[in-house]
Amino acid sequence: MDMIMSVLPKRPGMSKKEILDSMTHLHLQDKKLYNLNVPAGREAYSTADQDQPILKIFTPNLQTLYLQNNLLT
Repeated sequence: MDMIMSVLPKRPGMSKKEILDSMTHLHLQDKKLYNLNVPAGREAYSTADQDQPILKIFTPNLQTLYLQNNLLT
């Protein structure tokens, strides 16, 4: 979650949840990522979502991921 929060655009007057809900593109290139299937865990909004992938829970409208130069296989 910290990785997502560090790349959030600055939008005065919007909560973090509103920003995440409106995101359609996420730039995560050059972050040395090796796994995208990280469960949301305790940070999820509900206990039913705790086992869901973190990107699916926090960015439901996400359409494009920029993942160049990472360690994904």
